[in-house]
Amino acid sequence: MKSRYDNSPGKDAAMAGTRQRRMESIHSEKNSFVKSQERKVEGKGGKNPVLEAEDMIFCSKMINDGEHAQMLARTLTKGLDKDAFPVK
Repeated sequence: MKSRYDNSPGKDAAMAGTRQRRMESIHSEKNSFVKSQERKVEGKGGKNPVLEAEDMIFCSKMINDGEHAQMLARTLTKGLDKDAFPVK
């Protein structure tokens, strides 16, 4: 907003400019932090699980056979980073 007397920026415009610069600074700091965290965990995700057709069927084999369930869990979590995702 301009002053009505000398057509120079007024107090409101100066405060708005200061606020805008501060908000841009805060936004760029947060953005750089998020990007650095994304770079740190970029390769930690592993791969999407690939299930066979028999693994998708909910049956007594998966309920009663603990060995089969452990083997399926091992194949699903094979590509995961154990530090980022501590699964057993």
